[in-house]
Amino acid sequence: MKLDPVTSSRVALDGPAIDVRCQHEEHPVFDPPDDYEATIWRYLDFTKLVSLIDTQRLYFARVDTFDDSFEGSVSAATRAARREWFPDLDPEGRDERLKDLQRISESAPSWMYASCWNLSEMESAALWGLYVRSGEGVAIRSTYWRLVDSIDTRGNDVADPLAPFWAGKVAYVDYDEDLIPDENALSPFVHKRRSFEFEREVRAMTWAKSPQLREAPSPIGLRVAVDLGRLIAAIHVSPTAPAWFASLVRSVVSHYGCDAPVRQSSLSGTPLY
Repeated sequence: MKLDPVTSSRVALDGPAIDVRCQHEEHPVFDPPDDYEATIWRYLDFTKLVSLIDTQRLYFARVDTFDDSFEGSVSAATRAARREWFPDLDPEGRDERLKDLQRISESAPSWMYASCWNLSEMESAALWGLYVRSGEGVAIRSTYWRLVDSIDTRGNDVADPLAPFWAGKVAYVDYDEDLIPDENALSPFVHKRRSFEFEREVRAMTWAKSPQLREAPSPIGLRVAVDLGRLIAAIHVSPTAPAWFASLVRSVVSHYGCDAPVRQSSLSGTPLY
């Protein structure tokens, strides 16, 4: 999971972020939490918060800009299982089909987009440290249902491209031994290596499937219109942030007319002895 887009050595950062309209769709690949009211968190720096409440659009980063080079790939077990496909083809024809499939899989992260959230009833000290390194950051607290319900198609410009919106839990597997289902091209994007299990990720995704979005170069990100009142249950300020920063967050949130309560992180409390 990467909560903010970063430059990866395997991708050229071309094409500016663009605005899109999204519509939520159920999808068998995306497994929701058992409880739709389960709490989710998104950790981000202050400038990303300002951008969110100013534009009322949630940023989806192109998957091939994430740090994890395994994003969108398949496991070794899945790769081996593919060789059992196309039983009616001769070895040369089968190899050619497998190469075509590999090329499609390799290109998919360049037109898939994700917004990543942590599924937890409480804040994570580890994720505060990992994603808000300066201490001057925030965490948006929401729920799975709030995220899904916040997708706002009513107020969007009709000229914005329309794209699907899916959301579900990420599954953590052994990329040497475990089979990642390969019947649907979206499956690799909701699987990650077990070393990332601490993230407990809920991933919202969309893709650039419309003609406006499939033109080269791919946009570096998509900005999806959301209803902030539905999306944000509360904004929590970093436990290491100074008091003036918490005041600044409250002031800016109020300035933009966002009604979400701003709270100091519960991790910043005073210990008792």
